[in-house]
Amino acid sequence: MFNIIKAIKKITEMNIQIPLTLLPSFLFVVMCVMPTVIILWINKRHTARKRSPLTTDMLRSPGGSLNEQIKDISDDIVFNLFMIPMLSIVLYSAFLTQYFSSGKQLNILLLFLYTATLVVGSAFLIKKISKLMKHRNQLRLGYDCELAVGQELTDRIRDGFHLFHDFPADGFNIDHILVGPTGIFAIETKGRAKLRVAKKENWKLDYDGNKLEFPEWTETKPLQQAKSQAQWLSGWLSKATGISLNVAPVLAIPGWWINRTAPGGMAVYNGKNSGFLAKGKVILNPQQIKAVVHQIDQKCRTIESSSYKLESKKS
Repeated sequence: MFNIIKAIKKITEMNIQIPLTLLPSFLFVVMCVMPTVIILWINKRHTARKRSPLTTDMLRSPGGSLNEQIKDISDDIVFNLFMIPMLSIVLYSAFLTQYFSSGKQLNILLLFLYTATLVVGSAFLIKKISKLMKHRNQLRLGYDCELAVGQELTDRIRDGFHLFHDFPADGFNIDHILVGPTGIFAIETKGRAKLRVAKKENWKLDYDGNKLEFPEWTETKPLQQAKSQAQWLSGWLSKATGISLNVAPVLAIPGWWINRTAPGGMAVYNGKNSGFLAKGKVILNPQQIKAVVHQIDQKCRTIESSSYKLESKKS
């Protein structure tokens, strides 16, 4: 019984001592954060005095959703990078405080606990940062490819087409939509990296109408995705306009030489020379084009002005 009481007493003393040793560390963190809080407060007061002159939302840009994800991941990377030295400083100052408050007596147990916490915490953060950076590289590739394809597609405007980007659908986004006399095209862009050293034609892929054969792997999912998105858009537009409409799927894989080995299948191209989409039979009249464009425009005009935006306003 006496041993139990003694153990409880030690635990109680430890619970009182640990917060006291961590107090300087917490004060240090507060001192680091306070300048940022003050800057944000000043900016908020300045923002509240003015507003943007724009009265309507803007159209979505190529790769808009990917760009937002890249920004969020970049913020997470910076935060986790900041946490590594912050963790070291907090644990080091906590240990020093405990060391001097105990009369310069070295507590081996606390030293081990602090060291283990630092090693485990740093390893966790490093692994997380590496994973975030890898994901960001993939998103950046997708964004660059969507931007390149979107810029090239602007040439079709002079052919009488209307162009939209990053169309928000049910749980997914359609990268590009082209509407003109020869039809409606739902264009899905896929970014696929190449090796830096060009050898054995690793810059070329084969397409037989059913699958994409890259030098070291084969894919069918992009083709299926483009088809399902085009079918969804066809149904949505038919319902929204009251007109029976067909949407043609198109797949863009920028930067690759595409070798078609068999006829059939959807249109697959390398993101350049999209003029083939403007060639062919005219299937939409001006009234139909106007009705389709109106519906798509309403869905894509969702970008609010970022200038003098109040924090309480949700995007």
